[in-house]
Amino acid sequence: GKYDLAERTFQQYKSGYENQDSFLLQKTEKELVSIAYAKEFIKEVNPTLSMQRLEGAVNTPDSEVGAIIFKEGLLYSSQQYVEKNAKTKPARKIAKLHEKTKDGNTAIIKSKINERDLSVSNPCFSPDSSKLYYSVCKYINGSELTCEIHYANVDNKGQLVNEQRLPEPVNVTGSTNTQ
Repeated sequence: GKYDLAERTFQQYKSGYENQDSFLLQKTEKELVSIAYAKEFIKEVNPTLSMQRLEGAVNTPDSEVGAIIFKEGLLYSSQQYVEKNAKTKPARKIAKLHEKTKDGNTAIIKSKINERDLSVSNPCFSPDSSKLYYSVCKYINGSELTCEIHYANVDNKGQLVNEQRLPEPVNVTGSTNTQ
């Protein structure tokens, strides 16, 4: 990253609009905190790790996170979508689960999981790979999300079926949950 450039840009925006109470100003504050964290994190060197940027369509100008191995490729969350039934303007970004196949192609996972107008993120398989756990998140105000943990069974063709919301005590009314 271009953290210094991003930080200067967000600071310029913040100084021009600091007297306004807006969604974008709240988002600016959160981005500045993330930039500060990233600038400190990259200073830490671990000689046992080798990192390289995935080429191709995985990395978009939006946010891609939570990559895990799936069908000889990757399953990850991509925040390149916007709410269809937005209650705010501009419409807010939401995430959907995507797959990157071993040949490098990427596509949204075709499943009920991604059909809702909510963010779907943080995929994680059960130890035996028979279930996929993930977060389903909705906006509770201009910028904050509340999440619940759901799971879907993985059938013998690798399709995600029989989606379920985890019951209490995992998903407790009035709290937010991610894995």
